[in-house]
Amino acid sequence: MPNQKLAGILLAGMLALALIVSLVKGLANSMAQFLAGIGIPASLASDFGSVVFFGGLFLLVVLGIRAIPRLSRV
Repeated sequence: MPNQKLAGILLAGMLALALIVSLVKGLANSMAQFLAGIGIPASLASDFGSVVFFGGLFLLVVLGIRAIPRLSRV
């Protein structure tokens, strides 16, 4: 059973992850809509949106893994 501090850190981390995923998804959708608006074909614009989304998630995972040793010292 985790103590209250660990439970709080895990809960805050999950909420932060959900917020960041929704922000990255919104960025990808707005990028795809912008590209479609300037005349790029919709399939190509959605492909760019997917690249932005998965690239953002990859960056999030890499930064999260790099932050784990720093968080374990708290």
